[in-house]
Amino acid sequence: MKKRFKERGIPYKIQYVEEPPELVERYQLKRSPNIIVDGEPVYRGMPNLSELQRYLDELKLRIRKHQLQSEDI
Repeated sequence: MKKRFKERGIPYKIQYVEEPPELVERYQLKRSPNIIVDGEPVYRGMPNLSELQRYLDELKLRIRKHQLQSEDI
């Protein structure tokens, strides 16, 4: 997964469920991996590769759009 995020220039942070137990409770996480974006779980368990790539491409476009909007301000 790290490779997919890096290839697209998407900032990420690896965090294990055991480290912040409030995440386990908050999202009722039972297994890893989970992908949480902007405080919301977007994948529980391992997504298939094409699903993950499609999601990350969409995420990259949203990030870029947000950056462009910020530059206009």
